[in-house]
Amino acid sequence: MRTFLGRLLLFLLPLAAGEAALRLHPGTPTWYAAEAEEVRSLPAATAEVVFVGSSRVAAAVDAPGFAERCGEALGRPMHGVNAGRGSSTAAMHALGLRAMWSAGDLRGAVVLIEAAGGVAGITPGWSDAWGETWAGSGYAAMIVPYLRLRDLPELLGSAAPREEKLMLALLSTCHLCEYFWVRRGNALKRAELGVDRLLAPSTTEPSELSAAGGVRNDAAGIEALRRTAEQLARDDMRRQTPVGDWEGTAVAHLVRWVEDHGGQARFFVMPLSPVQQPMLETTVRQRDRDAFVLAAKRWGSPVVDVPFETTGDDFPDNWHMRHSRAAAYTAALVSALCTKERWPGGSGR
Repeated sequence: MRTFLGRLLLFLLPLAAGEAALRLHPGTPTWYAAEAEEVRSLPAATAEVVFVGSSRVAAAVDAPGFAERCGEALGRPMHGVNAGRGSSTAAMHALGLRAMWSAGDLRGAVVLIEAAGGVAGITPGWSDAWGETWAGSGYAAMIVPYLRLRDLPELLGSAAPREEKLMLALLSTCHLCEYFWVRRGNALKRAELGVDRLLAPSTTEPSELSAAGGVRNDAAGIEALRRTAEQLARDDMRRQTPVGDWEGTAVAHLVRWVEDHGGQARFFVMPLSPVQQPMLETTVRQRDRDAFVLAAKRWGSPVVDVPFETTGDDFPDNWHMRHSRAAAYTAALVSALCTKERWPGGSGR
């Protein structure tokens, strides 16, 4: 018995030491966590502006530039964060925003949420019910840093697949498990970066696309995503099903979370490439878009149109806006949003 206990201790002690080391030195913060330290040091009068959405947002929006120009228009200092990330879900953004909210006084902050083509993402994690999709297959590491023990009852009681719930619970409570299973695992390592085989480490050579948000901007990656965008568009238009009622969806929960924590949410129209835009022009999606616009008004978070002309050449990979167009699109956002009549709360905090 003593021999068994001794061997057990020899096995457990290194694990305990590793767990303690990772808890004491969790590594370099990324995504929302990376912004928390800067937010903590902002002057109290600074308004926070956070852009939320997919890698399209990451590629097309110059958040610091928007904050500077919008602040000038409204006569108040602003700080901008671009939290767009490929393969992200509403749950990831809600928990990430919570990490920023706890870092400083962000009451009165404005969260600008992507409405691609005029509607929130019609994808798992956005248009399905809250709790059905927390991270999606292969993307656990994007949400694990923001899960807390107090989240586990809601997570485990949600309608998400059992395997997803158990994996997220394990990885969020066991740092050593996260390190070896996620950070050292090839498949989940890609998820930690918010990328998959098409959104992979990018080139340092001059490119038509920004690498922000995990966008693959090398020539091979651009061509691969072009083909994938075309195939996904064809597949989508063959099997579209209506969202129906937007109440109870993940994006509705995200809006309510922002409002409940003192922030204000707005949706902004993100242009789509000519390959992807037709997906929203079917009868099914036109009804979804109309229903979404009405729902957003009920939530007090209207969809703001952003007049901005694009062509197919503006989307080298049929998905993300060309880097050289980001400044013009950001300026269009400023014009559409940054007036005392349109900005949430006017010019005051």
